[in-house]
Amino acid sequence: MGDQRTKGGSLFSLGAVPSDALPHFLQTIRRHKSRRRLGQILEAIFGLCADSDDGLVDRNTLCDFLDITRSGLLANLTKLEELGILTRSEVRPDSKRRRVVLYQLDAAASVLPTDADLPDLFDDHILDIADADMAKREEKDALLEMFRRPDSVTCMPKAAEKTTFKGERLSVFTLAPAMNVGRQEVTSKTTRLWHGTRSFEVTVRALTGHRIPNVQDLRPLVVAWTLARDQLPHLGESAPSHPVFMMSMTDICGLLGFKNPNANNKRQTFNRLRRFRSSEWQLTDDRYNVLRRLRKGGLLERDKYMSFISDLEVISSVSAHGKTPEMIAITFHPAFTPVLTDMERSLTLHKEFIQGKYREFDQLVYQWCRTHVQHKHEPTEFPLERVHREAHPSIPFVRFRNGLERMVEDPCYESIPDADYPMTLIPGYVLALDVSQNKLVASARTSDPHLGTTSKFALAKKDQPRAAKKPGAASAVPSFKPARARPAGAENKRSEGPSSIGDVLKTLATKRNS
Repeated sequence: MGDQRTKGGSLFSLGAVPSDALPHFLQTIRRHKSRRRLGQILEAIFGLCADSDDGLVDRNTLCDFLDITRSGLLANLTKLEELGILTRSEVRPDSKRRRVVLYQLDAAASVLPTDADLPDLFDDHILDIADADMAKREEKDALLEMFRRPDSVTCMPKAAEKTTFKGERLSVFTLAPAMNVGRQEVTSKTTRLWHGTRSFEVTVRALTGHRIPNVQDLRPLVVAWTLARDQLPHLGESAPSHPVFMMSMTDICGLLGFKNPNANNKRQTFNRLRRFRSSEWQLTDDRYNVLRRLRKGGLLERDKYMSFISDLEVISSVSAHGKTPEMIAITFHPAFTPVLTDMERSLTLHKEFIQGKYREFDQLVYQWCRTHVQHKHEPTEFPLERVHREAHPSIPFVRFRNGLERMVEDPCYESIPDADYPMTLIPGYVLALDVSQNKLVASARTSDPHLGTTSKFALAKKDQPRAAKKPGAASAVPSFKPARARPAGAENKRSEGPSSIGDVLKTLATKRNS
């Protein structure tokens, strides 16, 4: 056990149990109310220990594999100890290192039941569970058969360089600052988001044993959103009100930039999508009606929880054990279906931020530019306090300013050498930082294919006909007419009136009494 392994927390080992004894342990937990989660933990321990060179796996690796928090894992490990499946002991590699907790599988729990115990295995309770599992398996087989039909419409992606990634305004841009940043295991978070001088408050919470989505988790959500959006035009008028989109994890990972996605890439990507399924959003305060237009669409309502993904199921797996998903069926929130084809409710994202490995800070700043700078080619000044409130309010202002300085000077972006202030070219935008005045100057790049002068948005805006002027309507250009001549003494009437709020109140009281 090296230093890196002991730093990962507790260790897990199969002990004297053979690697093919997993079905015996699953029979032991068949009647437990948490048998599904306990079975996933046992499958993960067997699989990771079998793939490890020394037959050991640490706690952090197990948590990342299961996408579960440490407290959730510890609670389930206690249940396994009570069932006699795991034994807990403390070991010390040498006198200079701290003690490490070692969990081992008990070989006595892997003994097959005797003939006398067989009738108990087939009681009514077990038969009900078997029937439910069979019905669920038949449902998945029906979905898989529907996917294999030649007349079925599935999400067939284009080439990565020809795909235009689209993101919905609320989930990808507006609520991005409220998501988790970093690798902390956050289960709930309340954030006040700002739009100019007005703000609203949003609360996100995760189900037990899960954590809220991370900013980087938006990348697979955008890919799934793009695949579903490209599929809707093929459905035509026969599109259901709540369609189920069938996608391949190989295609999703390919659009995320993985050239040859392996099983680990597919599992991690599926876990990121599952965080949006296991997280709920609630609008707790909107006194300024910032989200008034969004609330009319039913996406985010006051004191009501909603999830962006309402259902996520695995149709088929890569292997027979079912550890790595291959075909998935994803269902978005019912209010998202009409939004998929609405051009005003979706924004284009550059593939560099979908397929590249940029920092979460850079992604938040880029999404702020897409929301507030948009297609403006003229340089616009923004106070850093406003950018901090709208882009990344979870960190202090000084840390945000230092992050902007590091982003502008980052060698991964193209910089402009002969400039008065540090300037950099990020995908789609030009950023200049004036630290002395606490200002950020941003503008869209004119040569960008999505935001430039030759983009589809610019050409459509140029070709859009102007609205005809209605008869009797007021002109948009102000007319300068000569002022009428005032009678003598009219210039001093204003000075003779009340000069304070108290005088105004006295005048109103006098008129009321008279």
